[in-house]
Amino acid sequence: MIRQVKNMVKQNAILYGMYLKLYSVSMKSLTEINPVLATKLLYRRAVGHKLNLKNPVAMTEKMQWLKLNHYRNHPLVTMCADKYRVREFIQKKGCPEILNELYGVWDKFEDIDFQKLPKKFVLKCNHGCGYNLICEDKDRFDLKMAEKKINKWMKERYGKETAELVYDQIERKIICEKFMESEDGEPLKDYKIFCSYGVPKLIYVVTGGHGEGMCLDYYTTDWKWIPVRNGQLPNAQTKRKKPELLKEMLNYAKVLSADFPLVRVDLYCEFGKIFFGELTFLATGGYFT
Repeated sequence: MIRQVKNMVKQNAILYGMYLKLYSVSMKSLTEINPVLATKLLYRRAVGHKLNLKNPVAMTEKMQWLKLNHYRNHPLVTMCADKYRVREFIQKKGCPEILNELYGVWDKFEDIDFQKLPKKFVLKCNHGCGYNLICEDKDRFDLKMAEKKINKWMKERYGKETAELVYDQIERKIICEKFMESEDGEPLKDYKIFCSYGVPKLIYVVTGGHGEGMCLDYYTTDWKWIPVRNGQLPNAQTKRKKPELLKEMLNYAKVLSADFPLVRVDLYCEFGKIFFGELTFLATGGYFT
């Protein structure tokens, strides 16, 4: 009966929209009151079974334990989850050469002087995931759309719906970075290296961009393809060639992950150079890997 009601709601766009909004509000409120309970409910909904916090075994369980017990009020984790302040961490680790060029940082959208920006750039909010606007031609860039989106993102308390409280401690900023391009003209290949206390454990590579053409493949650290899939995402049709700078990428991952029990170091490798992407402590909120 409950399943039938859910199916009926999903088939009605208005009802489903109301359900999603109500669900979002309720989870944000529950996170404020009881983040542990919120996490347990979210985990059960995403993974399909109860969350074991007393004796976590699965990687997703361990990420949830770390989220609630270690990362939540960890100053260094907060710093590194901040897409602006993480640059300071990278520099302190002696790796400034992998930082992408920064054009500016602002508190409000109206403070941005677009006349001073190059033709191509990327705008980001620093306090969450997915807060990115890519501009490939400033003459065609929709400033009204950009202002609307950025202002909306700046008001959002990212992570409340998924009980990721670390983001709530970040001082919100708007940053602008250089638009990175690939050698082959294809979307950037995103190398994501899972590490524990300075030891790279696993790599997955995102190709085809982060839209409909997205493919995801897992590799060992010595670049052996692992025949698994991540949910419904397809593998690439051909195995990717081992990056020439894989050893160097792994060395950077070792340095940047040394302070953390679990973190994903995201890097790009183009034109014979390595670029830093971000440090991710809870991949997909810690509910999938």
